[in-house]
Amino acid sequence: MRTSADSTAIVSTLQRTIQSIDPNLPAEIRPLADSIGETLLTERLTARVTGVFGVVGLQLACIGLYGLMSYIVTQKTAELGIRMAMGADRMDVFRLVMMEASTLLLVGLAIGLALSVAGTRLIGSELFGTAATDPASFVAATTLMLFAGALASYMPALRATRIDPIVALRYE
Repeated sequence: MRTSADSTAIVSTLQRTIQSIDPNLPAEIRPLADSIGETLLTERLTARVTGVFGVVGLQLACIGLYGLMSYIVTQKTAELGIRMAMGADRMDVFRLVMMEASTLLLVGLAIGLALSVAGTRLIGSELFGTAATDPASFVAATTLMLFAGALASYMPALRATRIDPIVALRYE
């Protein structure tokens, strides 16, 4: 029954009317939104759990890239110090570290996209209202990962620009 009035006021009248016609009929009346919500409970739970795993995966990727770039900057301290002693300015060092991070990020994205496209057959039946190979989803995920990777690489690259060439040359 569709109504523009308050449904709680009509429910009791409707239940009495149904009971007067046939007392053996069940008179359970509830809003359509509740019925739909109950039907989609499993799908919503799956979507939330998948979303949480996605966020955790993104965080792990950022932490991993940050750690790797920090390690690379530490290992290349002498090289970066020599570059700075030979005349490279801070922006050159920053670009060098960010380019290395970008290379690692792009290789990881290429592998991830290939595995994602290959894995679409596994999740295709779980998706509603979108195709498993939806280009917008792939573009959004790639853009998010590029942004997160750039953010994770920023601090190690910034730290590399602050290397004192004299300290770096004594480092080894």
